[in-house]
Amino acid sequence: MDFIQSTFLYWSFITGVIVVCLWLMYGVYRSYERKNRIQAWLTWFLLGGFITFVLFVNDLIPGSNAYYDYRYTKSILGEGILLDEIYEYESYVEPLLGDGYSLYVYGISEENGDYFAHPDSTFFDFPFGERANGEQVKNWRGTRSMKEDSIYLSFALGEENHYLPVRKTKLSSVQKLIGALLNEEGNYFAYNAREHSENFVSDITLYVISPKNRWLIAIYSNT
Repeated sequence: MDFIQSTFLYWSFITGVIVVCLWLMYGVYRSYERKNRIQAWLTWFLLGGFITFVLFVNDLIPGSNAYYDYRYTKSILGEGILLDEIYEYESYVEPLLGDGYSLYVYGISEENGDYFAHPDSTFFDFPFGERANGEQVKNWRGTRSMKEDSIYLSFALGEENHYLPVRKTKLSSVQKLIGALLNEEGNYFAYNAREHSENFVSDITLYVISPKNRWLIAIYSNT
């Protein structure tokens, strides 16, 4: 899907939200006009619930962040934990679809770091398991990556922002640090990659966890 199509879908969603809100507000007005207070209060309740839902799914109200942290980490680590965002980089070609490159570095608690230094055996069944949909899939495994992984890891650490030189420098430093973590004992990584053709990677999801530094890293590169 190209940029025009994704932009159309994005603004269609925004327009839909506005239309629903206006329709519910009109319903409240009509109910008051007819002196039907019960229906008016029910419509207000629906309007409030709809607005709350939209804000919640977009992580814009207190508590939603912790909820999504728990669900997110439960799906990739097997344990639901809270995250502290340290660094974020996003460069989307198609924002609605997520096409582009994004990199996140999260801090985890000392207690969680101690656990992942010696995780349960179930940890190594994550993060993909039966959900894997790529040609090359590796669930959690120790670093000191094998040669066969190099093409995928290089692709995941190869994004540069040619339009913002300052952020490019910061991004390059973070990528270099991640590369060092992938060659350091005691860390873990996992990835799910697709190829357009042999030795030509098109999409990858890469996770790295460093218990000693108490970092969880997520990289998504889609073309």
